[in-house]
Amino acid sequence: MGCDSTITTTLIVDSAYLTSSPVAICQGDSLQLPGGAYTGIAGIFTDSFSTVSGCDSVFITTLTVDTAFDAAITPVNAICANTGILMLTAADGGGAWSGTGITNADSGYFDPSLAGAGTHEIIYTIGGSCGDSDTINISVYEVPSLSLWALDESCEGENDGSVELTVTGGAIPYTYLWNDVGSSTTQDLAALNPGGYTVIVTDSNSCEITDNIVILASSTKCFTPYVYVPNVFSPNGDGENDKLYVQGKGIEEMTFIIYDRWGEKIFETNDLTNGWNGLFKGKPMNEAVFVYYLKAAFNDESIVEKKGNLTLVR
Repeated sequence: MGCDSTITTTLIVDSAYLTSSPVAICQGDSLQLPGGAYTGIAGIFTDSFSTVSGCDSVFITTLTVDTAFDAAITPVNAICANTGILMLTAADGGGAWSGTGITNADSGYFDPSLAGAGTHEIIYTIGGSCGDSDTINISVYEVPSLSLWALDESCEGENDGSVELTVTGGAIPYTYLWNDVGSSTTQDLAALNPGGYTVIVTDSNSCEITDNIVILASSTKCFTPYVYVPNVFSPNGDGENDKLYVQGKGIEEMTFIIYDRWGEKIFETNDLTNGWNGLFKGKPMNEAVFVYYLKAAFNDESIVEKKGNLTLVR
């Protein structure tokens, strides 16, 4: 009939959805993406969906994979308290150490002498979201304790010093090793020359301790210096008492002179090993009584002068 028909369209434009999300995981872990897939690889992942109105909904995931640290501590066997400082180690560095006996948290120095005997818990921790921690126990053995007592040489040249050793602590039985001539393995020593002596004591845990002591030399003489002249001798060639010797101990110097009854010098010596054989000018003397003079200087700085008679018999 020629009439107009008008159609009116109302267009609504909905916004598209875009979501961006940074995510970090540790090495060895995985992440479920918005689309349902799992991944453990670093990268940028896009997942697209449609809204109820038919518009796009886009999820962008930026995935970072951080290094996962391993704090596993290297095992430590039981040690003696005097072993010395140890440097503890772990699979990965960069962590902090703690526990009794730790002297440096960064380097992991462990001092068994500071920790003392017993079992000690040591903790190692690596911080951060991908950090780790580990714990071990370190056993420290007590070390034996030594006490030495010395008996010095009683008199000069006697070589009769001795050492008594007392051992406490540690774990029995003990073994001993001395540095004397025979490398003695006894607890105590006797009949020792003056000087220094060292002993190593080892207990049943193989913990060793060393100590030493000195035996002092004596300047006291082991005898009282004396001099003696026999009053008779018989130079008859029978092999007995054929020579007249000055006898004694501690004699440093001496002068020994024999005179006949008229005052003529028959014999003289300054040597203890030189005795009179009853001869004068190569000829045997007759039986008679003779006079001697003796002057002796001893090692204690004393001096003795003596005069006396001696008889020559055949």
